[in-house]
Amino acid sequence: MKMVRTSLFAVAAGVLISPVVNAAIVDDDGAGPSEIFFFSNEYLSTADATDTVFTGSLSATLEAEYAVNDVITWAVSGSAIEGGFPASKVIACNDIGDFKGVTFGKLSDDANGAQYRVTEIDESCDTGGGLTTVGLTVEFSPSLELNAQAVDAANTIEASFSAQTNNGLPLDTGGGAARMVDLAVTGSQFAASVDTPFDGVVDVEAERLEFEFGVTDDFAEWTVDNFECPGDPSPDDCTWATPIDQEVAIVSDFAWVNDTDENTAGIQPEAGVFTLSGGCTFDGLTATTLSATCDFGSNDLTIETFDNAAGGNDQVLPQTSFISSHVLNYTGIGAVDSFITVSGVNLGKWVLNGFQSLLSYTPYGTGISQVIYLANRGLQSGDVTVDYVAGDGTSGSLGVVGTLAATSTLSIGPAIKALLPAALQNAGRLALTVTANVPACDAQINAQYNAGGNRAYTSSRDNCEQDGGSY
Repeated sequence: MKMVRTSLFAVAAGVLISPVVNAAIVDDDGAGPSEIFFFSNEYLSTADATDTVFTGSLSATLEAEYAVNDVITWAVSGSAIEGGFPASKVIACNDIGDFKGVTFGKLSDDANGAQYRVTEIDESCDTGGGLTTVGLTVEFSPSLELNAQAVDAANTIEASFSAQTNNGLPLDTGGGAARMVDLAVTGSQFAASVDTPFDGVVDVEAERLEFEFGVTDDFAEWTVDNFECPGDPSPDDCTWATPIDQEVAIVSDFAWVNDTDENTAGIQPEAGVFTLSGGCTFDGLTATTLSATCDFGSNDLTIETFDNAAGGNDQVLPQTSFISSHVLNYTGIGAVDSFITVSGVNLGKWVLNGFQSLLSYTPYGTGISQVIYLANRGLQSGDVTVDYVAGDGTSGSLGVVGTLAATSTLSIGPAIKALLPAALQNAGRLALTVTANVPACDAQINAQYNAGGNRAYTSSRDNCEQDGGSY
């Protein structure tokens, strides 16, 4: 029952996935020395207008015969370049005699790339075998300096190569996709998963004080991952944010928890009711929220309901869901602290192994009467209990108001009124929870009230679902 793993949320733009490396060259085999660098969204999120990051080298392997005044253009996406293209590039004539020497002079550069012109071809090292520029690898830039905010906005910075002859004709046009390379790629560094959700089944046979089969505890486990550098293909460098901690808030119905100190704000639970592990510290509890501070990594929360009765005050367990939010704190570029918030994480639920219906509004007072019937189409009988929440903020349990026999109907309206405190009988505006110890889909409720001769139906919802019962 606990072998469940679900993906939670993409924390930001998405999990970093290594792209296909297409080297920025113009030959047909796609091999080349250009590099890909990774930056996390979280790291870049703290950048100001002056922050920069650096890529690796940008190279090309020529696959044509170049001549003086031919022009090479590097187009770089993202309008992010702040520097890195040198004023000239000189390739000396090869001592072995394979390649011609070539000098490239920079014509122009800006935030979107650079242009180079062949200013000199040197064949002085020719030993008689003939020289060429075909197959010559040229590193045009050892590293580009990019504006960090522009990289963050672009997600991927690509560089593409093109060339023209001195009279404007296309040159060195082979290679296809190998003429482009990803220089910088961004993605989310942090993500999370629910390894084990809460899945307690509250047992009506045990007066809703424990789960089915006498079980008194339930637990959930979640993991906040700090992704490592992508490894296929292996990038040349990764620049990551530094994790600090996560602030966790788990929203559920915690009104059943006994408060050991009513003079202190919030609920102070009995020892052992809540146990956190995985570098977590308990911060506080209210009727709706449990708060904790945890390290990144695997964390879990165990709820032991048996310890809740240590003070001698048993409380019925609710049918409820557990939804968490996680504030992930980290340090980004410039040593600036920041955070991202992941909300709506489903940590599971507690369901009821019997019928339960919520009646939204039932008024009481002079001239008002109530008609509340339960129908049972099944072959199991069971006690019926009622809890209430009043408009004045008071709440309570009326206990057992009757027994619903098999294949029968039961009027519970008079019993409910008789068990209410006198003040609520005379002027109550109540929300009622009706629970019957019979299978969830065997029972049905019909609730009405008559006020001054006008009859109205009370809206209700129950826990009959195909999965065995949940709201």
